[in-house]
Amino acid sequence: MEIINTEWGLNSYIELKSIRVFTDSEYREVLKPDVMLLQDFPNNEKFTQNKFWSPAEDHSGKIITDCYKMKWHQIGNGRIQLRLTVMIRGNQSFLCEAYVKGNEKTEKRKLARLKTYAELIRRDRYTVCGRWGKPT
Repeated sequence: MEIINTEWGLNSYIELKSIRVFTDSEYREVLKPDVMLLQDFPNNEKFTQNKFWSPAEDHSGKIITDCYKMKWHQIGNGRIQLRLTVMIRGNQSFLCEAYVKGNEKTEKRKLARLKTYAELIRRDRYTVCGRWGKPT
């Protein structure tokens, strides 16, 4: 599967990096290798672990079609929970937005934004800022 980093994904990475949410070594040794597992989606065992991967749900608990959350716990010096929203479309995975899991209101806002990103991706209205792997 091809991994596509969207402008939204890149901007959220830059923002989190600028406020030192995670260390350089955490990015190189944990976050990036986990994201690269998307090349083998859904065949890697980590995608069966609910603490790492789950369908994204909107504020009413309804699953957002083709959208998921990657999850990391105890990241950075503040030992926060980090999330990355991903949309799977055909043989492509789109990195939508990374964020620190906060209160319920923040989570709802991020997942509402994911619904918007998903619709824009379906309409081919997104900016590619990086690609890994090849479409199958």
